[in-house]
Amino acid sequence: MNISFLNPFLLIGLVTVSLPIVVHLISRKSGIKKSFSAVSFLFSSQVETLRRSKIKDLILLIIRSLILVSLVLVFSKPNVFSLSYVDVDVNDVKTVAIVIDNSFSMGYGDNFTIAKNKAKSLIESLADGSFGAVIPLVPTDITEHVVTKDKRKMFEVLENIKLSFSFTDNERRLEDIFSFIGKAPNNKKEVFLFSDFQRNGWINEKFKREWLIPIDATSDSKMPNRAISDLGVKDEGDATKVSVKVSNYSNSPVDALLATLFLDNKEIKGFFRIEPRSEQIKEFIVPKGTLNSDETTGKVEISHDNLKVDDFRYFVHSQSKEPRILLVDGDPREDTRLSETYYLARAIETISEIFPLRLSIIDNDSFLSEKLKLKDYDLLIMSNVGDISTKKAFEIEEFLRGGGATVIFLGDRVRNDLYNVMLRNVLPAEIGAISQGDYFLNANELNQFTDEMNEKFRQVEVKKVFDLHPVKKTNIILSTSYNKPYLTQRKVEKGNIFLFAATADTAWNNFPITPVFLPFIKRTLDLSLSKQPGIRQLLVGESVEIDFPNSIDEVKIRTPSGEEIKVFRANPNFSHTLIPGIYAVKEDDKALYNFSVNIDPRESNIERVSLESISSRSGIERGFVKVFKEIWIYFLWGTVALFISESIIRFLYSR
Repeated sequence: MNISFLNPFLLIGLVTVSLPIVVHLISRKSGIKKSFSAVSFLFSSQVETLRRSKIKDLILLIIRSLILVSLVLVFSKPNVFSLSYVDVDVNDVKTVAIVIDNSFSMGYGDNFTIAKNKAKSLIESLADGSFGAVIPLVPTDITEHVVTKDKRKMFEVLENIKLSFSFTDNERRLEDIFSFIGKAPNNKKEVFLFSDFQRNGWINEKFKREWLIPIDATSDSKMPNRAISDLGVKDEGDATKVSVKVSNYSNSPVDALLATLFLDNKEIKGFFRIEPRSEQIKEFIVPKGTLNSDETTGKVEISHDNLKVDDFRYFVHSQSKEPRILLVDGDPREDTRLSETYYLARAIETISEIFPLRLSIIDNDSFLSEKLKLKDYDLLIMSNVGDISTKKAFEIEEFLRGGGATVIFLGDRVRNDLYNVMLRNVLPAEIGAISQGDYFLNANELNQFTDEMNEKFRQVEVKKVFDLHPVKKTNIILSTSYNKPYLTQRKVEKGNIFLFAATADTAWNNFPITPVFLPFIKRTLDLSLSKQPGIRQLLVGESVEIDFPNSIDEVKIRTPSGEEIKVFRANPNFSHTLIPGIYAVKEDDKALYNFSVNIDPRESNIERVSLESISSRSGIERGFVKVFKEIWIYFLWGTVALFISESIIRFLYSR
């Protein structure tokens, strides 16, 4: 067996083993023997007792000696080591960044443990004089990034890295890490990435850098997985419908997959049968009379596989607050397919199949009617609306200040001078002249859309736009390829207003017929209706603006882990959504409302990118290194057992 010691100098303590032996020998010193015939019969009766006493003393001597040996070994930290190979030149002095992929897909089976063990081997293999930094791929606030020669510090940081419930932009993160170690003194610098190389997080699958060395940390190259990829709740008359989408990310079918809906201390079970690389939606119907309150919290769980974190999904549903959307068509037609709102209406109706929405469509004249009250709605969408009265403009402004949301699509019926005058207090941009050209769309770096959507925006072809001139405190969410603002957003007290530079139909662009339109409208609705507790379904890492009742300036948010965080009206944004579950918003001990946070389902598809396509590295020398396993803890437990044995033996022989 190959054994080494972290503190070998403490082995000198083994000389203490002589102490109980010396004490034992001294205690055996006998006096002068004299024979008395009168007491000889008493001596013969004590022979057996003396024999038992000698056996006891010998056993206690052995146990006490072993206790001292065991204590010395505990403090000298013995390790058992074996030899293994790693892709690193063990004789090369360098600076390395040891990057551990801690995105939640690494929780598949024992992949995360494999990554850490391989990283330990790499740390042990570093030549004397080398520097190293152990860094998680997904950034965390608790991990300090330090470039050091001290391998113990590297091991300590490695041990403290935990799995996250999120992921990151891998390419940008790796570039930042390489820049971080660039200040180290050694000229040769390398970044070792221990990962499952799941496709999510990689924009360019042929990402290559000379300094990047990918190391596979998976135990199964196929890694089949099943996950709850979406969930929606909708009121339907006297019942509540919970729609659950389960995706099968494997090449084998799934039969009789159990799904359980937990709702107000009730359980409803169902079974899924899903074809390979496919998905299935199942609906759970719950009678409204069986629910305990207007706001319902719950979760759905499927039978666990090797990646358990995506086998749950949480939700919050407010039965009494269904978002109401008013869609104003500025150019209605007899053939609805030619109307301004055709594609918008179809998109919203599709979204409403999963998320509860109530849609009303009216024309411009009905919109100007005094009978129509915007306060009865949560979201106003204006599509190529030409006429706006003074009263209606004032009502829109009050609607926004009270927490409503407005989305405006422009078009050939819009008079920019009228809009600029009537809505000057709330518009995110001054509307200029119409420009024509061949544009595509770019997402702003600070937008809240996914990387996949950002890439698909380039498929949008724009032929005509209004020139928008943003005002102060306006966010530009989308721009054209010539840096013309296409979608702007402005916050007006409690509400939000969004302004598009083009039409909602295909007259000026092909946006409505591209694959990105539906998810784009869905995300826009989420941003617009974020003030509604009933639709607050967030992903890990997303921020939410907390809604404060008028009478208070401070609330507490209780996370699923039990942590309570204060949020103030002056800064209502809450971004500490680090773990999935139900978050409760409270005023002291009074519950206000809840919202749910779930993992991003994109990370559940653990299809891999090719290791060769990420980085090609030739001429790597495979080094022969020691892999250590500490065993001092076993000696510690052995010491405790010896102490207990010594007490038991003394008790038994004293009887």
